Amino acid sequence: MASCTGIDENVVTATDRQFVKDAAVRNLLNSQTGQIARTRGTTDEIRRYGEVLIRQASTTSEELIALAEKKEIILESTLTSSLQEDVNLLAGTPEANFNATYITKTIESLRTTIQVFEQQIKKGNDNELRSWASTKLPFLRQHLERAQTIRTTNNMQTPATSK
Repeated sequence: MASCTGIDENVVTATDRQFVKDAAVRNLLNSQTGQIARTRGTTDEIRRYGEVLIRQASTTSEELIALAEKKEIILESTLTSSLQEDVNLLAGTPEANFNATYITKTIESLRTTIQVFEQQIKKGNDNELRSWASTKLPFLRQHLERAQTIRTTNNMQTPATSK
């Protein structure tokens, strides 16, 4: 149905398509880094937090796949080379620096992901995608707040080696 602006709010634009692709890649990043934290975290808190992100990423992935199929958008199944490099660096982080590095990288990643979702809500054309982004934003903010709390309560300093 066309709005009074003459723009069909159910048409998937290039911006909407890019959002779905970006959301899928950001979600994959959370899943992969969460898996690393689950196995390499040196405290139960970090391992549990990684597990939470893995579970959320799994749910989000299922929803994204369904949306992409419905909107006829092809999703990437791999990270960009830059994000893959970040994952590889995290996996190779010395144990003594792992928790702080993981939390720092997660905070940076979640901030970027939140920006991607906020942009879709503000500038996306497709109503269903804007609505979906709106439902996910509170969870992303909650994960960010939790990561910031972990960093603060554990007095984690940003490692000098972080990008």
